[in-house]
Amino acid sequence: MFGATLVTGASGLLAPLRTQGLAPTLTMRGGDNNYLPGAPVVNRIGGGGYWLTGTVRRAGDGALIPRARVQVWAHTTEG
Repeated sequence: MFGATLVTGASGLLAPLRTQGLAPTLTMRGGDNNYLPGAPVVNRIGGGGYWLTGTVRRAGDGALIPRARVQVWAHTTEG
């Protein structure tokens, strides 16, 4: 079992102090959500209404990855 120590920050929210043993996210190579290197950066998907927030961490030691770009595959008529 992997553990994390939680601390309360200035905001009053719990945040991981140290995380160990994070497994990488599995990909679907050949599937419908393939990564596309150099994909364009857009400010909205379709008519909008999609909100993504969170923290991106490195597999293994759980270190933060600052300014990480997350690619979203919108399986719609727009692509």
